[in-house]
Amino acid sequence: MSDFQEHISIFFYELLKAHKLNASRYKDWVTVDEDYPAFRAFYDRPQTKERSGALSVQIMLDDKSLIEECFAAIGDSHINAINDALEQFALTMFHPIISCCCEYVDREQITKEIWPLKILSKAEIWSGNIAMRKSINIPVNTPTDWLSLISDEFKGAVIKKGYNWITLYCSRLNSDPLIASASLNNSDWPAALKATTSLRWPQIDGFYGARLFILARR
Repeated sequence: MSDFQEHISIFFYELLKAHKLNASRYKDWVTVDEDYPAFRAFYDRPQTKERSGALSVQIMLDDKSLIEECFAAIGDSHINAINDALEQFALTMFHPIISCCCEYVDREQITKEIWPLKILSKAEIWSGNIAMRKSINIPVNTPTDWLSLISDEFKGAVIKKGYNWITLYCSRLNSDPLIASASLNNSDWPAALKATTSLRWPQIDGFYGARLFILARR
């Protein structure tokens, strides 16, 4: 295992331990109770000094559900860049996952809801805090109806039994057009992307990026 992989593995291990979960390390995976959920990540170094690296995170919820998400890794060293990306993961994805899979309760970090689906069905929903990156120290208020619009689109989506997950991202530099993405179960989700870009995102003199993760269990 490389030094970077060792650093990442220790981060996941200590993060789980800090939340009083029984963490174990197996190769490059860190598991809870030697089972699921299981966490790992891989660092892609930047090709030039002018570009940021990337951290590709994988979480196995069960033997059929593998979440994959990529975070920009920004810092003045490789380790600092890795830590930056891991902190973004911890802010957005970690608490919905342990709340859903490990019955962990933290009402400051999680919004738990029931969303109705087609044919009188429903899904339990765990949504995390919105993680915000900003280039300047001023408040940036994300649209308050982002989650409710996604809930409306979720009702019409094809939702499988078991776990389903949603990743949303929106960013803007100065007055440039929005850059956004939306996925459901690792695949592009055009309806949620349209809903995200239809909102009134603020314009600032600088950059911001907002990320939201939602975990559903049907």
